[in-house]
Amino acid sequence: MLGSAAFAFSNIDLQSYNLGFLLSPPSPPSTMTSSIPSSTSTIIVHTINAGIINFLPASLFFKPILPGYKGLSRPVYTFLIEHLTKRKVIFDLGMRKDQEKYVPVVQRFFDLFRELGGYDMGTDASKTVSKQLVKGVDLGSMDAVIWSHTHFNHIDDISLFPSATELVVGPGMDLCTYPEHEDMHLIKSDTASYLDGTLILQCNTMLHIADLPALDYFGDGSFYVLNTSGHHSGHISSLTHVTPTMFVLLGGDCCHHIGNIQPTAHHCSLCLTPS
Repeated sequence: MLGSAAFAFSNIDLQSYNLGFLLSPPSPPSTMTSSIPSSTSTIIVHTINAGIINFLPASLFFKPILPGYKGLSRPVYTFLIEHLTKRKVIFDLGMRKDQEKYVPVVQRFFDLFRELGGYDMGTDASKTVSKQLVKGVDLGSMDAVIWSHTHFNHIDDISLFPSATELVVGPGMDLCTYPEHEDMHLIKSDTASYLDGTLILQCNTMLHIADLPALDYFGDGSFYVLNTSGHHSGHISSLTHVTPTMFVLLGGDCCHHIGNIQPTAHHCSLCLTPS
């Protein structure tokens, strides 16, 4: 339910790559590194602060609840991926700022959060991903938008992007829309020009990374899309090669805390904040 998560794996300490949680252990899990094809190609990952959820009930994510920790404040991140050939894609879009346009099932989520402890969402319209990008990136130059999944806090309003922008989703993703389907988060009016031409991403089953079906998106080992279905049907993550010795995992909602992905006695050496 939180914004897209990022985790970095490296055998050296590169504090300047503050794209996610940098892990303290000196080497990544062998099952991850041994299954990544060798490549010298890298990409640039830009982290975009797309807003903040000022309060979420901790009881939805953790047990037991410690005194003084009844609520969570969490930033919502999206990621601009820039290939060395200047091709660009964006991974996840965050939450829309015109919350009154969310579908009824999402409004009921908000009501539940308020009942549990006072849901509050920052609504600074200037943080809309498309508005932030247009200050330095021509939206027409964007090859694709990649949704990790179609929960409301990852899809924003894709109609803000040019209709020529490709929409990429995972295999098995449910693309039904509201109002025809009352329990769907997707809004027909937002997505009508995209869904007929959506690329349903089929991960190449001949390639596996950490036992996950994977697709080499640019074909050079710089950016892998991983099939991580579980949190949501068709959920995908991406493994980005940012230096010869470091990968950043854009995890979407495959977990909500770094401890889920690598239990360790070491504390994370870095945690992003909205600043």
